[in-house]
Amino acid sequence: CAGLRADPDPFTGAGRKIPFEAQGFTIQGSSGAPLRELPAIPRFVETRGGAYFFMPGKKALAFLAREPAPIEVPAPNEVADAKADARLHGDKVERDHAGQRGDKHAKRGFHVKCHGIVRATLTVRHDLPEAFRHGVFRLPGHSYDAWVRFSNSNFVPSADTARDARGVAIKVMGVDGPRAEGGFEKQTQDFLMIDSPILMVGTSADALALDRAMIKQGAALGLHLATHPAEVYRLYRHVMTKPAHPLAATYSSVAPFRLGPTRVVRWALRPASGVELVNVAPGRDHLREALRRQLEKDGRVHLELCVEMRGAGHEPIDDGSVDWAGPKERIADLVLKSEGFGSPAQEALGEKMSFNPWNALEAHRPLGNLNRARQIVYRAVYGVRSRLNGVEPFEPTPG
Repeated sequence: CAGLRADPDPFTGAGRKIPFEAQGFTIQGSSGAPLRELPAIPRFVETRGGAYFFMPGKKALAFLAREPAPIEVPAPNEVADAKADARLHGDKVERDHAGQRGDKHAKRGFHVKCHGIVRATLTVRHDLPEAFRHGVFRLPGHSYDAWVRFSNSNFVPSADTARDARGVAIKVMGVDGPRAEGGFEKQTQDFLMIDSPILMVGTSADALALDRAMIKQGAALGLHLATHPAEVYRLYRHVMTKPAHPLAATYSSVAPFRLGPTRVVRWALRPASGVELVNVAPGRDHLREALRRQLEKDGRVHLELCVEMRGAGHEPIDDGSVDWAGPKERIADLVLKSEGFGSPAQEALGEKMSFNPWNALEAHRPLGNLNRARQIVYRAVYGVRSRLNGVEPFEPTPG
């Protein structure tokens, strides 16, 4: 076209020979006719290499930055170990029931002693970041009715002055959404925690060995503790506590759960700032008394439900003996209510309830070896208990 003769580009040097040489360049005029010709134009840029660069959009960047979905790899003999543990606890519930006199009532296999069942409201944080809006927490500001049970974790009722792990179980009602397949309830979400960041044992195989020794007691328990020094260290360093108040500690689920499709978290519960706890003298039932007096004094007691993220992102999901030591993000507010606390009707209702980590939405699916074992053990023990007590599986409703 008008006056151009395959002139080389003086900036990119396309088409020039190597080594580079000066060549002419034609500048066109606005009429299409050549305006002027520049002779011996040198190359201004020497290209040493080239590359294609991809600049993704915001959605693509978010996809690339997201945490990969957790991959679960069952341990050898995992199901067999869980079934064996279920038989251990089921048989113990049967024996304890048979040994009772008068009106018999089969007690729980775990967390037998209850400090109280409390009405509550769970309200999702109003300004919850979008990354945490999944499942129960998908609607900021939304409130749910809930029940909260405080307990000692021992297999048998014991004085509150004894060293033990303390538990809290939250049942949130009126929850809609796809369910994890392990629970029988249809509209609840359970959160189970203890006042320790770790368990004494790491896996279901370890739990089976410990449970066998603890149920046998005596020499069997002594031999187990003598041959498992790491468990003894964790027991006395982290797990076995002697709290003055059931609301004094931060509770942890210890086992991990999903929060949406990819994020892996542990649940945590801690007192809200500004809560002044009552003082109660230590005694056999001082934790229940402290809870009662706290509710009488305040009428409402505020706690924070949090998620704990993995500290470095590489903490295992299959080992309950590892402290994640990760940051905790408040995602909802739990308000305990004094109404009905200690009444026979409310106590009976709490005894009738089942608390199970698999009473859950798929968005909060339990993860890891210990949770997979609990799916088998908890369901089996609840089945034994329901049969002995002559009651059908029970799911509470809001109101």
